[in-house]
Amino acid sequence: AQNPTSPSDWSCEQVVEWAQQIPNIRTADDVSSEFADVTGAELLLFGRDTVKDDLGITRPGTVAVLVDAIQKLREDDAESSTTFIEHSEYCFGKIIDQLRLKAMNKVCSLPDPAPPHIRDSERTRYKRIVEFYFPGESAAVEFLGG
Repeated sequence: AQNPTSPSDWSCEQVVEWAQQIPNIRTADDVSSEFADVTGAELLLFGRDTVKDDLGITRPGTVAVLVDAIQKLREDDAESSTTFIEHSEYCFGKIIDQLRLKAMNKVCSLPDPAPPHIRDSERTRYKRIVEFYFPGESAAVEFLGG
């Protein structure tokens, strides 16, 4: 059973308990000890690079399972007063490019550009970032295509 408190309030011990319960981690890859000095608030900020570089977990499958489990924690932590929005250079680059194209088209009296093509692996993240920074119907049309 998961801890009843919000993950952002977890102590280091609660993070270790959570790590011990992650499904699909091979027994040989027990990673719970890697989280001994990590609080819940810190855990929610972890991305793929942090898991690989800072924690030293290098097996690709284990990294993927951990990143997915951390993402699920973020999504389940809806009651938290802190909003965590992940940073993605790819997604922000697409947003900036779209805004630039729109500005250039306006100067040249051209129609608004079509929404950008987003690679499959980034679509969910891109949509979440756009909806966070550009709430409303017009952003859905401009950045997401409907």
